[in-house]
Amino acid sequence: MNHDPIQSTTDQRGLSGSHLQTKNILAEANDRFGQLAENNDDVLWLIDPASGKVQYVSPSFEKVWGRPSADLYTNPGAWIDSVHPDDFKCIPHDSATHRRINRHQYRLVRPNKTECWISDTSYPVLNNRGEVCKIVRIARDISNIRFFEEQIRKLQKMKSICQFVSGTVHDFNNILSVLLMQTNLLAAMEDLLPKQHNLACEITKTVERASGLVRQLLLYSRLKSPQKQKQDLNAIISGFSPILERVVGPGIQVRYTLAEQSLSIQADSGMIEQVLMNLAVNARDAMPRGGQFTIETSRASPGELNAHHYDKSRLAPDICLSVSDTGIGIPPECLPHIFEPFFTTKDSDTDTGIGLFTVSSIVQYHHGRVNVESAIGRGTIFRLHFPSAY
Repeated sequence: MNHDPIQSTTDQRGLSGSHLQTKNILAEANDRFGQLAENNDDVLWLIDPASGKVQYVSPSFEKVWGRPSADLYTNPGAWIDSVHPDDFKCIPHDSATHRRINRHQYRLVRPNKTECWISDTSYPVLNNRGEVCKIVRIARDISNIRFFEEQIRKLQKMKSICQFVSGTVHDFNNILSVLLMQTNLLAAMEDLLPKQHNLACEITKTVERASGLVRQLLLYSRLKSPQKQKQDLNAIISGFSPILERVVGPGIQVRYTLAEQSLSIQADSGMIEQVLMNLAVNARDAMPRGGQFTIETSRASPGELNAHHYDKSRLAPDICLSVSDTGIGIPPECLPHIFEPFFTTKDSDTDTGIGLFTVSSIVQYHHGRVNVESAIGRGTIFRLHFPSAY
């Protein structure tokens, strides 16, 4: 049979073009897969279920595990060496009979001793015969997610405690009210001896001071919406001073330098007290061996506003509340982050990291600005600026 050379050439060119097109599609698919896998924070594994050998692992393995990815090609189980001893029972076990999606969470201990939480998900890939021909694993660092979940649990616990304290303090205040009424009646009795009258008056004053402290606690723990009204900043500080002095403790000297003139601001007094409380707690923790805690108020001069204004894009306020300590100071690398929620330089088991975030939020709610200056070993000063209320 004779072959038409043109037809034959055309067929060959057609086959060659089809093969080239398929090759280009595969190359493009591989290139896209490479871009996806190598530019992703998740760790991607491709595993042969029969031999257990790693056919591919993405470069992010080295970032998450802190170990060379080349180790996995020679020793597929090398990744297990980093699993926290308490979490060995949680690690995945891939095999040829792996026919379902498995999800696991466990901790890693990197060579530098840092820990992270991993969410590890494995998927079976089936061939045309329904056999598992490949196992795909995706491991993700979920440390931040776990951290925020823990902080949310702490906040929920704090809210429950706050509700409990608020109810208990309210009941205690009712008891004090009855006691105060009785002591007033006792002091008003005409047949008391002078010494008895003086003792009754002293009891009355003590109960009044206790009632004042209870009112402050009610303000601090209340959950109702804030109500801003014209307030004298000096009066808020003076009224809250007994609680502040108890918070910082006897080993720390508390000093007040309040402006002689009234400093009126449009504020919710309870929220301002929360600011003072949080700053006092921070100062106390920064001075474990004692020191000096100072609160100052003043009218800020234009020059001072320019020097310490937190956000110059908005109108500068002219009432300044300065809170300072002589403590250990804040590391320079931490200063840009101290107002971030959940950021803390203290033990995360004892500190939620929301104190300074609360301070910043309350100041902003009052249309104010906050600035902080600190040096290691030389203490910290917070300057809070509020608009005047005329």
